Amino acid sequence: MPPSEVYALISPSVAFIESAAGSGSGVLIGGGHVVTNYHVVWPNEAVRVVFPNGTEFQNVPVVGWDPMSDLAVLGPVEVSARPVRLEDGERTPIGTHLFLIGYPAEVDRSPEPTITSGVLSNVREWEQAGITYLQTDSAIAGGQSGGALVNASGQVIGISGFSFSDANYALVASATDIAPIIEKIKEGESTFGLGERRLPQGPGSTSFDIELRNLWDTREFVFEAEEGSVIEIEIEGEDDGMFSVSTPFESILEVDDTESGVERATVELSTGGVHFLQVEMAAGGELSEFRITSSVRLKPLNDPDDGRAITVGETLAASLDHPADWDWYSIDLRDGDKIRVSADSLNVDTVVKMVDLVTGLSSTSSRRTAEAARSPPQQHKATPSGIPTRRHRSAHSQDHSLPEDQPGPEEP
Repeated sequence: MPPSEVYALISPSVAFIESAAGSGSGVLIGGGHVVTNYHVVWPNEAVRVVFPNGTEFQNVPVVGWDPMSDLAVLGPVEVSARPVRLEDGERTPIGTHLFLIGYPAEVDRSPEPTITSGVLSNVREWEQAGITYLQTDSAIAGGQSGGALVNASGQVIGISGFSFSDANYALVASATDIAPIIEKIKEGESTFGLGERRLPQGPGSTSFDIELRNLWDTREFVFEAEEGSVIEIEIEGEDDGMFSVSTPFESILEVDDTESGVERATVELSTGGVHFLQVEMAAGGELSEFRITSSVRLKPLNDPDDGRAITVGETLAASLDHPADWDWYSIDLRDGDKIRVSADSLNVDTVVKMVDLVTGLSSTSSRRTAEAARSPPQQHKATPSGIPTRRHRSAHSQDHSLPEDQPGPEEP
């Protein structure tokens, strides 16, 4: 069918999604649910949803999300638009004409969806996550995330989410692979074992006493404040500590002015909403104690990824929950052991750092991957292996040999 008919058929079911942090797109599916990207709605518990016919919902609840597949489900909502079916498009020949329908670079509060066209230029597999991505040269921009990839028969064959390379190709998750993930999200299940990753609730406190176990250990807190608020933060300890403040999408402050004692800063927030405070050691390596005080109430954020023990040959999934976050693991090795650790991510410039605690020697590897239309929290998978492991895409690894006369580390 011609593009005008494709648009007339599908666009009434493509919704505009708006949160405190930005906007995106969503697709109405069965049961009154709307599927979009995780990075479009996180960390909000409810968002504004507007359909092209003007039907508007101010606080649509987030049913659940999956950080690894970058999917979220909203609703249910009662709307006259026809829900779409997610169809199998993985057998689509390269060069087939396709359309993206969504809300790229949108500035209106109640907009009409935009349609762009291109061809299927490639099919890429993220084998560890079990997700196929359809690559198209259809124009994509911020706000398109969560939109529909449609073929000339009017079938929705994917949900858009990322741009790829300087050519700005769109990477669209295959409907075939994400359909079962969406169902699990609706049922409250965790597909990749990452859990819900929701923000802590409760009143919080303006002071905390913490212990950091090693140089890589951190303590993280969440606070909410209005744009223009002036926040005062102080940490005090006998060892050299530091702290940073970030929004869900960028770091806005790093403080490490002294080698011991007190670190303090005052910051005026340029944006309102959720912010993250991360406290860490700036030097040292042994157990350190700090006292944190703040002019705003802080709520402790648990990071289940930190400090996990891993074994050779194990593959695990983890999530970098905010821009200043990193995840650390421990692995037991013997004298002379040689391993390769590979970290694979769809949407982050992954860095792998390996440290021998006995010698202090370290090695680092980094490689850039795809970018999201709105910078999301980052997800990665890591595999330590005694033999090289293959990555279909966005893979890199780092070899690290322990000196023959040194014992293996207990922590990274």
